[in-house]
Amino acid sequence: MKGVERRHWDSLGHVDGDTGVILDLLRDLPDKQRAVLVLRYFEDLTEADTAKAMQISVGTVKSQSHRALARLRAAMQADREAF
Repeated sequence: MKGVERRHWDSLGHVDGDTGVILDLLRDLPDKQRAVLVLRYFEDLTEADTAKAMQISVGTVKSQSHRALARLRAAMQADREAF
């Protein structure tokens, strides 16, 4: 992805519980969806700044964010139902 630095989850150090589950689920997302979530929620960029960094439209940021969050919710629900 243009303009988006790839980071390794290992740099976050030791994580527990839901944070570890979320990071594992983020790894499974398509690259564009993962990048949007990381920029929006980990780097705290606005939709406009995320769009600029990724060289995509704000509408694409919104749709990719919506899809990614829906996938995370569904995966977390399935994980909780398994236990």
